[in-house]
Amino acid sequence: MMKRKIFRWLGLAPAALLLAHAAPLPAVAKDAAAITASKAATAGIDKVMADAIASGKLAGGAVGVMKDGKIVFLKGYGYSDLEDGQPVKADTIFRIGSITKQFTSAMLMMLVERGQLSLSDPISKYFPDFPKADGITVRHLLDHTSGIHSYTDKNFASRGWRAHDTKEMVSYIAGQDNLTDFAVGEDYRYNNSAYVLAAAIVEKLTGKPYGVALEEMITKPLGLADTAYDDERAIVPRRAKGYDLLEGKLANPLPLSVSVAHGAGAMRSTAADMLRWQDALFSGKVVKPESLAVMIEPAKLKDGRLTSAVRKADPDGRPPLEYGLGLGVGERDGRRIIGHGGAINGFNSALYTYPDDKTAIVLLVNTQGGANQRYHDVAEAWFNGNGGAKK
Repeated sequence: MMKRKIFRWLGLAPAALLLAHAAPLPAVAKDAAAITASKAATAGIDKVMADAIASGKLAGGAVGVMKDGKIVFLKGYGYSDLEDGQPVKADTIFRIGSITKQFTSAMLMMLVERGQLSLSDPISKYFPDFPKADGITVRHLLDHTSGIHSYTDKNFASRGWRAHDTKEMVSYIAGQDNLTDFAVGEDYRYNNSAYVLAAAIVEKLTGKPYGVALEEMITKPLGLADTAYDDERAIVPRRAKGYDLLEGKLANPLPLSVSVAHGAGAMRSTAADMLRWQDALFSGKVVKPESLAVMIEPAKLKDGRLTSAVRKADPDGRPPLEYGLGLGVGERDGRRIIGHGGAINGFNSALYTYPDDKTAIVLLVNTQGGANQRYHDVAEAWFNGNGGAKK
């Protein structure tokens, strides 16, 4: 989601931030942890996180690893609240930003399976008054080829602090002066507007608010007790405070109502729940295998090219992952990888599955931008400590 300026300063975190808090693993996972979470892997991840926190550019974070369906590593680092000195624990709750998109996509695929929706449905079926909607389908919303302008730009920043309901968000998106960036299907542009509209379709078809539909369709059946549509007004035990960087120093972010992120990035969760979700999604407990195959199929433009053909390289110079429906797909360091990252004021996250290794790794942090590069360092430390990373 949007990145915004910050005006409030905090001092650098003290050395005590290096404290790490590991959660007791379930009994079924302890033997696996002894075998799989090697001392070398643990030490490597500890060093990545300790170095990041010691730099004064990361408040805290949680790392989790699942192997063969069992959580084998779960640990918190640094502080969840710098001002009150509360540490991050393995069960600390973070906002997960755009990882929310795979939940939105999965709910729509569940509705497809129920016969309530088709990915080829024109969005005019659900938003009959939406301007310039000709040719835009539900699939175009989910693979970022709709051409609709993403509302998360400087024009929205002045109103993002207050709560918005779904109707307000859809009206704002439809009323943008620069409503479209390109003709439908002819380009790719990462698009939060599209996922707000996708979430609004979930609400229309279920007759329930997105958060309620999320709970009934996914989190409650899967037992994801710490995963929910977030609300800054709610009292949520163990929820971390978010931070940003101002001129290289940790600072409080500007206020943001998480409601404006909606189905594009409004959820909260823990590292353990994120791993359980990923396992459920890839083991057929959420959607059928053929639906998952649709979600991870790389999107194509109208002319048949993959969307990566018109996208920039990642900040580290690597080619971008292909994009399916709420999930990135590709290869990193010789390993197949499927997943998504997320950013919202004060938080950053990354959750990826390595299908050939039957491994999923998650990094949740409470500092804007704090997970982007460090995630790959964490993954490298894990694989290097357990037999070597592929190149």
